[in-house]
Amino acid sequence: MLVKGLIGAEARLPNDVADAIVERCDGIPLFLEELTKVILEEAANATGGPVSVPPTLHTSLLARLERLGPDAKEVAQIGAAIGRQFSFELLAASAAQNRPKLEAATVALVEAGLVFQRGAIQQAGFLFKHALVQEAAYGNLLRAQRQLLHGRIADALLAAGGEDAAAAPEIIAHHLERGGRSLEAVSYWRQAGERAVRRAANREAIEHFRHALSLLEARPETNERWHVELPILSQLGPALMSVYGWSAPEAEEIVERGARIARRLQSSENLAPSIANLAVFNIYRGRLDQVEEASDDLFRIARELDDPDVMLQAHHCIWPVRWHRGQLALALEHADEALVLYDEERHASHRHLYFGHDPAVCALALGAAAQCLLGHPARAMHRHGEAITLARRMRDPPSLAHSMFLSCTSSQAPGGNAAAVFAAATELRELSEQLGFSQFQACAQMFLGWALARSGEALQGIAQMSEGLGILQRIGASMFMRAGCLMATPT
Repeated sequence: MLVKGLIGAEARLPNDVADAIVERCDGIPLFLEELTKVILEEAANATGGPVSVPPTLHTSLLARLERLGPDAKEVAQIGAAIGRQFSFELLAASAAQNRPKLEAATVALVEAGLVFQRGAIQQAGFLFKHALVQEAAYGNLLRAQRQLLHGRIADALLAAGGEDAAAAPEIIAHHLERGGRSLEAVSYWRQAGERAVRRAANREAIEHFRHALSLLEARPETNERWHVELPILSQLGPALMSVYGWSAPEAEEIVERGARIARRLQSSENLAPSIANLAVFNIYRGRLDQVEEASDDLFRIARELDDPDVMLQAHHCIWPVRWHRGQLALALEHADEALVLYDEERHASHRHLYFGHDPAVCALALGAAAQCLLGHPARAMHRHGEAITLARRMRDPPSLAHSMFLSCTSSQAPGGNAAAVFAAATELRELSEQLGFSQFQACAQMFLGWALARSGEALQGIAQMSEGLGILQRIGASMFMRAGCLMATPT
């Protein structure tokens, strides 16, 4: 029926040709449509010879492009290199043709039904009818042509400058990479990762940062490479920790390499984030002695440089150690000293470089948990409120998840508020599932199980805690597992 509809009442094709079209297309509507159009065009231009049926959709699409002429074919190839969608403005900036020729060529593609147009030609946006049309046009380019073309597209995007160039660094990175300019591409893949981190799109950030690192792998291990690589590692580590957990195997290689490179560079300024990220990994692997050594390094660096920013993170590094050693008053003291140094605007970038969460949210929340265990529940409640309010205001999901985790910890304190734990853990689980925070998802399961068990639903509670412990075991969070086992122990 589709073939007959396309042929129309006036046109005629031999029955064997129509049957061959149906057989060759295997019932795929796009192939049926495109193949029929090719054959009708060939029949209209035929001089009486037999009409042939192209063997593949790719062949038929190329035949249609060739029939439209070299200008239209070139425009299709440039558009295909840009992407499934492209604008006339970028097309013109990337092409060697003048604008009148470009307009005529794009009109020909639109009239042939190979691309769709939206808007008047000079401001138009175009969309290839199907990804296979784009692939056919792009696949007909030689390797050298592709590289040259991607380089021209990248230059056109960079020449646009301002917001246009900054809007999609991953697109610029893609064209620079395809254009054979890998070192330039690294910079834009890094920018793409940084933008994703600021949106709390950590999985996307991880992909961009890893792409940047993959382009550096072929380069020799030199200071030049390390200076480019270290800032990427310093941001990839916290992104991995946010998604998989502070002590997850996925983060281990990255944080350890970051610390090694920083020490090779012998730059105190660059060393701080790498030391801190390796320290937080070791905290939840239970290697507290190593973390104390790292915090000593950070305090030394802060004093040598007279740098309050590094000093803030030195305190951030040591208070979890004091907490896990049961030195609650000392943990609270370090948290309070960090809050004196903290400025919300100045330190907004710290959550992307250190620990994967905001230091003030952590100081408030852990300090609140310490206050609770020290016998000051009212102070703890007020401080938890401050931590959660700050995390919500800055719209940073990892910091919010961290504050809610510690809020649940406080609500479990002697006496235990099962309803409060259940409410906070439910929100924590929803947030973690939405954003893929494995560690906090596991903790939420543990807290929910504890709340259910305390409310008399023992079997359901045990099932929830078992599920949480399974996740913690997978990500290697030994400190969390220890706490989880204690939580699951009947009292």
